[in-house]
Amino acid sequence: MGSMFERPLVELVEEYNPQAHPIVGPLLAGGPAALVERYDLPHEETYVDACHLCYEARVMLRQRFPKWLTPDQMYGEGLD
Repeated sequence: MGSMFERPLVELVEEYNPQAHPIVGPLLAGGPAALVERYDLPHEETYVDACHLCYEARVMLRQRFPKWLTPDQMYGEGLD
């Protein structure tokens, strides 16, 4: 949605369009597999579960969408 440090929450909520979001849109349309397909990501044949696939896909997309795939701690970075 964005940062409440940059814009008021009421604006973020009013202007949020999940279908147009580069990460949320594909997830809503078809889950993690749709995210992999949309961005033509390399992937394994099997995963432990859908959460595992989603996490791996988001890790691969972090450089492309740094504004949306944060905070770093969610991906094991910046913990020291």
